[in-house]
Amino acid sequence: MSIACSDFKNTKADLTNVNHFDTIKFEMPNLNELDDSCVTASKSYYKRFGLVLSQYYIVEDSLAIDLNSDSKIDTVFVLSPVSLQFVECNKLLRFDSLPNRLLVEALNYGNGVSRIRKIYDNLISNAGGVLSKYNGMNITSEGFAINHQAGSRYSWEYSMILSTKESDSLRLIQIIKKCSFDETEKKISYNYYPNGKSVANIKINDTINLQCNCDSIWHQLEKEKK
Repeated sequence: MSIACSDFKNTKADLTNVNHFDTIKFEMPNLNELDDSCVTASKSYYKRFGLVLSQYYIVEDSLAIDLNSDSKIDTVFVLSPVSLQFVECNKLLRFDSLPNRLLVEALNYGNGVSRIRKIYDNLISNAGGVLSKYNGMNITSEGFAINHQAGSRYSWEYSMILSTKESDSLRLIQIIKKCSFDETEKKISYNYYPNGKSVANIKINDTINLQCNCDSIWHQLEKEKK
């Protein structure tokens, strides 16, 4: 479980005035389920993006973008728990108890300080290590996109286009899905204009586990190729 707070006091890192920084901690009910090196990481911290972060989380990706239309450059970034990156950390954990990757919105408050607006644990692939289907973020005209992809002969690409036009939250305005077989492909778009859709109920890992529902499309592409 991750916790964002503003009263951080205990750290092994050399940080100044840490009470001024929002903090992302990592906590588990039973740390005995973690390897010793991971327990150590969970109790240590570092500073990034104007926040204090538990060393249990690795910054996997980041994007500089204005998230709340105040003309300041904020940061949206992906945190990956070390238990998903390194087998040694999760050898005692059940797969269904592994912590999720997180998407974090950090609003720029100036003077090197940021505030956490929201943390999402439902928008990024939770597959471990190199098996992760996450394929980066990019700026769009409306805000930014989160991209996932997998496969070779039978492959899929799945992009969620998120709007940053609202000052207090992200909105899903489009999904672009591409299912490919050999050199043929079919592209499908789902549009939620103009007001967008809440991201709270998205379960990207369920979508990924279902191969983005590309099975029927792959079958159709196979038939057309014959």
